Amino acid sequence: MSFLGHDGRMRRGLAVVVLLLCSSLGLSAEASRFTAVPLPLLGPGYVVPPTWAARGLHFGTPELVGLLQRTAKRVRAWDHTATLYIGDLSLPNGAATRWHRSHRRGIDADLLLFTAHPNGAQLPPPRAMKPFARNDRSLDLWRNWLLAKALVTDGTTSLTHLFLANFIKRRVLEQARAHGEDPRLLAKVSHLCTQPTDSSRHDDHLHIRVGTR
Repeated sequence: MSFLGHDGRMRRGLAVVVLLLCSSLGLSAEASRFTAVPLPLLGPGYVVPPTWAARGLHFGTPELVGLLQRTAKRVRAWDHTATLYIGDLSLPNGAATRWHRSHRRGIDADLLLFTAHPNGAQLPPPRAMKPFARNDRSLDLWRNWLLAKALVTDGTTSLTHLFLANFIKRRVLEQARAHGEDPRLLAKVSHLCTQPTDSSRHDDHLHIRVGTR
C-alpha cells in the first residue's frame, strides 16, 4: 500500500513538472491541438499586409482558413474594388506570441477594418493598427457591413464571436439599417458582435473567432 501510494505521488509530481515546463515554454495542451493549415498571403479578394505577413501568424484550422477565403471572395463579389486586409491568425504550433493573449488554437483571426478616401476609394493597408476616433470619417461603414454580413451568413463555418468596439458596431449597423438590410440579419450581427471586457476594446480592428469540432 505504501509503495502504491508513493508511486501515485511520483506520477502526480511528474505531471506537475510537465505542466510547469509547458508553461515556461509558453505552450499548452489546448494550444497545440489543432490541425494547422496555412493561409496563403495573397488570394482572391484579400492580402496579408507586410507587417503581419512578417510575423508568420498565418495558420489556422481548416474551418477558419476556409471562412476567411470565402468571406474575401463574397465581399469582392459585392464590391469589386474591395480587398480584405487580414492580420494575425496563429503560429503553426499554437505557441504564445508577444502580440496576443489568444490566437493559440487556430480559431482566431484579426481583420483590418475597411477605410476609404472621401471619394470612396479604399485606402492602402497601414503599417500598424491604430485606434479609430468615434467620428472617424475614414471608416468605410458600408464595406465593413459587407464584411460582417459575409462572415455571419457563411453557412459552412460556425462563427462564435465578432470582437469590436461598441461605437464602431453601432455606426456599422446604423449604416446597414439605412440601406434597408434585413432586420433579422442586423439582429444576428448585433448578437455576435461584442466589445471584449477582458482585453482592449478592439477599436482598431475586427477579431473573429470560429467554433471547434
